[in-house]
Amino acid sequence: MVPAVLPHMTSTGGEDGAYGAWRRWYARVPGWPVTGGVPLLLPTGTAFDALSLPAAAGREVLDRLRPAAPVALDGETMHLLVAPGSAGELPGLLDWLEWGPLVPELRGVGEGGHLVAPPPPGLRGPGAAARWLRPPVA
Repeated sequence: MVPAVLPHMTSTGGEDGAYGAWRRWYARVPGWPVTGGVPLLLPTGTAFDALSLPAAAGREVLDRLRPAAPVALDGETMHLLVAPGSAGELPGLLDWLEWGPLVPELRGVGEGGHLVAPPPPGLRGPGAAARWLRPPVA
């Protein structure tokens, strides 16, 4: 389990602000790059892809499947982090299962996409709408 606030961090992030602490946490704990300024972004397609769906449907998925992978909530959208390349396979899988019309709001976010980076566990950010439901661990 990852400590809520790692010893080298504070809730304000020191000289470089809260986002500096976030950048260091993302680099050290899950080992993911972040891009952008405000908000920080997690690029998809290399370390992970995401399956994005409405939060209400996502809660049903979490209740039934209990995935071990990280899960983020950004407003009313839930992001289930999956293996890189999975987003590109999603349309074909849904067609093969004949589920395409049944899940129109399910979308894959892969290479070239991004997610808004939620604050690391134990840290807050200015106006952070995204949050981890199941944070990544080292």
